[in-house]
Amino acid sequence: MAGTAGIVTGRQGIRLASGESTDRGGETSGLLARIGAIVIAWESETGSSITLPDLRGGIVLDAAEAVAELTDRTMSRLAGESSEDARGRLTRILGELQRVSFDLQLHAMNVLSVRLSGASRALATLRAGNGIGDPLERVCAELVRQCGFGRAVLSRVSGAVWKPWIADSTAKDELAKWFPGWVGSAIAIDVRAPEHQLLTTRQPVLVLDTEAAPVHRPIIVDSGHSRSYVVAPLVSRGAVVGFLHADHLMPGARVTEADRDVLWAFASGVGFLSERSALQEALRQQRQQTRDILIDAAESIMAFTELSAAGDAAHAPLDAVRVIGERTGLDELTRREAEVLRLMADGLTNAAIADRLVIAPDTIKSHVKHILRKLGTSNRSQAVARYLSA
Repeated sequence: MAGTAGIVTGRQGIRLASGESTDRGGETSGLLARIGAIVIAWESETGSSITLPDLRGGIVLDAAEAVAELTDRTMSRLAGESSEDARGRLTRILGELQRVSFDLQLHAMNVLSVRLSGASRALATLRAGNGIGDPLERVCAELVRQCGFGRAVLSRVSGAVWKPWIADSTAKDELAKWFPGWVGSAIAIDVRAPEHQLLTTRQPVLVLDTEAAPVHRPIIVDSGHSRSYVVAPLVSRGAVVGFLHADHLMPGARVTEADRDVLWAFASGVGFLSERSALQEALRQQRQQTRDILIDAAESIMAFTELSAAGDAAHAPLDAVRVIGERTGLDELTRREAEVLRLMADGLTNAAIADRLVIAPDTIKSHVKHILRKLGTSNRSQAVARYLSA
């Protein structure tokens, strides 16, 4: 590995801030090697050293800043150089810098494209599993797994307060040391804090330096040790319902505009999924309520029919009346209540009976209450005993 003036070259490649290498076929390590070679040529030509941004954090943005700084230095040197030979060598250095700058921009676009594709896959994963639990519970895991972040925290927002809820990280042990103690804690949103902007603009915010920004230090700096982060709002039905914080865990790593764009794309998609999930749940509850109403109506009709039959029995022969009287209250049950009682006798719980009859558990509870009242019993065991002895 070779390097000079803070430029790290070799096979490590230019890395995403998450630590995930983007070196495909040596492209990224080649770019760093080219920068290192230009630095060596520049110092040899000028006889002076140059200090550039430290690239050991491995961020593409730092490489671009290094090239920009070296370009400015070269142009200044070229303007004051009188030797034609020296001007020719400086011009060649400047040309190589321009080519590297273009290649870095192209590389950065490719990296962003890869990460946005990752965000799209993450959203597809959440959408595919939408019927199993709350999709929001898996947001942080997918953000870390597929979107190139080292750490993510999802918080619920209510009014001017946010409460940390779920988090994920590439360093599980580090997260376990501090995050559980913050779960559910109410954090007031200071009007100066970056998070307050999310409530008014509904746009993500990039915090390049937590030491210089009015962030909530107890959780972000003191506990989370974050030096730079991006935060995006989760918007549902026009209101901000959550904050999604994300950063990187590499030493010296900081977030960039690419991180902001990736998080914003992901958070926007999660907001749509949240609305979709809420709509599906509302429709499910509405269908269940409609089904319960129809079932209750059918049972009322059956109960009325049975009462009419019981009235006809009053004019039946004496033996028939005696048989009805010997049913010890069972004849007062509707057909559905009798069915519930039979399943109770089979040992099924209310939840199991609800699944068997495809009705809501609350409806089963109501049936059981009516059964106990009609049979004059005080608990399920007595009702089952009455049924089995009939």
